[in-house]
Amino acid sequence: MTIKNVTLNDDSTFGPLGRYECHAFEKGDPIERRHGFSVNVISRDEIPSVKVPQISVLRHGENTTFSCNLTRNPVQGTVLKRISWYKDGILLESIRNPDPDKPLDTLRPLVLINIGVRDGGKYTCFLEVALRNIRMYNVSDSTMVKIAPWFDKPTEVTEVTIVEGQDVSLECAAQGFPLHVEWKLQKDSEDFVRSCINGSDGNYHVHRSGIYEPYVLTVSDVRYTDVGSYYCCLPSNCSGNIQDNCQHTTHIAVLLYSLCHRRVAPLYFCLSIFRYFRPKTGDLIAASFVFSTWCGSSVSSFVCEGSIT
Repeated sequence: MTIKNVTLNDDSTFGPLGRYECHAFEKGDPIERRHGFSVNVISRDEIPSVKVPQISVLRHGENTTFSCNLTRNPVQGTVLKRISWYKDGILLESIRNPDPDKPLDTLRPLVLINIGVRDGGKYTCFLEVALRNIRMYNVSDSTMVKIAPWFDKPTEVTEVTIVEGQDVSLECAAQGFPLHVEWKLQKDSEDFVRSCINGSDGNYHVHRSGIYEPYVLTVSDVRYTDVGSYYCCLPSNCSGNIQDNCQHTTHIAVLLYSLCHRRVAPLYFCLSIFRYFRPKTGDLIAASFVFSTWCGSSVSSFVCEGSIT
């Protein structure tokens, strides 16, 4: 039997037809067999709904509160079984047999204090009901908490010097949710900025260990051509701008493996110091280096001194 265009008149309880019966006869058997059943037609007015306010982008350190509001009270016969808060699919709080008329027996508002990056995510109010106390049904509503990006650490340029052929990883201090960053490179040998370097650019690989973890740029098999200043920036459509929303994280210098073995590394670094700092006429330069970590050679330290004439 197929009922088309179902209405409340087809309901076994509220409709004029009452219960339905299926009559069956077996060939050669005069006894009639009957099987009765009911049809329950549930109107949309019987289904309660919940509403969670949509939250704008928040800043870290702020506080916020949001509630799960039962926007349509259940009609007679609809039983509220459970109401719960979830964050990204993980249960935060749950109330069995909630009563909207009793504040202590319903879901409390969520309060986020001193918001941090891990507070970002999808918050869902999930209501389980038994329609006519017969059919289980779920309704829900969600809001996405977004945290505006920021740089967590002060801008301090780190000088990293490694032997050619080694790998180096640079961590971006940007935080936020959801977070997207761009890595940019200003090579010492070039007068322009390389923007949006990533896995497609040979030995550059951008990665992170989780949605709340910092982005990391790994430069593998470092060569002298990788020498330069590396910037972590907030999205800029891959522009060459490194002045706005960028953090100069690291300057990479490469100690050529051949220089270590020829024990001319001190001369190389003296030249590197003058090239990197670009002193002017009359400036004095003095710097000391320890090589046992970089080269593993007998050269332990040296002092580079000079002046520009």
